[in-house]
Formats: sequence, C-alpha cells, structure tokens
Amino acid sequence: MKKQIISILLAMCVVSSSSAFALSSNQTQNGIEPRATTTFLIDNDTIDSSCSNSRYGFNEYLSDTGHYNNDARRQLTKGGGSYWYRWESNGGFWKNGTIYAKVGVYVNNKYFLDSAAEYYVERTYSTIMAPVGTLNQNYAKAGWNYFNEISLNSLSADGANKSSFVEVWPSGNNQTGYTGADAIQVTYR
Repeated sequence: MKKQIISILLAMCVVSSSSAFALSSNQTQNGIEPRATTTFLIDNDTIDSSCSNSRYGFNEYLSDTGHYNNDARRQLTKGGGSYWYRWESNGGFWKNGTIYAKVGVYVNNKYFLDSAAEYYVERTYSTIMAPVGTLNQNYAKAGWNYFNEISLNSLSADGANKSSFVEVWPSGNNQTGYTGADAIQVTYR
C-alpha cells in the first residue's frame, strides 16, 4: 500500500512538472502567438483592406470575364527578373520554427505566354525570397494551378519566422509574349 501511494505521488509530480513548461493555447513564445493553418486569397489590384499589391512594371491592366474578378495585369516577358508583381497579406503569417507554404496562381489569358514564370514567397522578414517554382503560363490550365508545398525554415536567432507575400517575375524566355499576374492563394501552416 505504501508503494502504491508513493508511485501515485511520484506520477503526479512528473505530470505537474512537465506541464509547467508547456505553452497554453493563449500564451506566446518570443511574442509570437501559435497559429494553425491560414489561407490568403489575394487578387491583383485588390480592394481588400487586409491585403495589398505592389509592382515594378506590370502596368498594363486587363479587363475580361475569364480573369479572376474580371481583371489581371501583364508585363512583357522579355524584361526578365527586372520586373515583379507582389500580392501581400498585411500582417502575414507568424510562427516559431518552420513555416510550410502552398501557393496557387490563377492564370487564364491567351497572351500569357511566359514558358517559365518564376514565383517566390517571402521567407523571414522580407529579406530573402524562397523559390516556389516556375509555371508555363502558355500551357497552364485555365484557372487555378498549384505548386507543391515548400518549407520556409526560420533564419532568425530566436526561431521566429514570418511570411506575408508572393511575387511573380517574368522569366525573359519569350521575347514577344507576356507574363500574367491575376489572383494568388497561399496556405500557410
């Protein structure tokens, strides 16, 4: 009987001491609240106040019912990486440790001929871009096209990680076609 009581008391001590170091769901670590999966859907020229767009180039505005929300932007592909279009979620996604991102892009225009449009996602405090992949916009299916999920390892000393935007850059491969920028969807976990 004495051994059973000691075993029970010892088990209670182990459970209570290990739970003292676990974060509760409303606590933060390094000032960052834990998050589950979050998805952002951002159109070009968004009017959603929680999102924004910026660009260098991509000045040509297109209006057509085949585009997401009936509009898109394009840039001559021959400019290569000197032009870009950005979709940004204000505030972004914060997490300690590795962030996983899955990006989808909406493409539906016969003049989007870039054979290798380059897509990137922000990795840790907008200092480094991680490649998501390339998309042959000429042969992409009309509508949503998804890339494989990528991991964004934290580069900060405290393990904090943030991602808030996706960019497309023309490849420069096609001298007469365009690179398109319409809507994007990014899911972080």
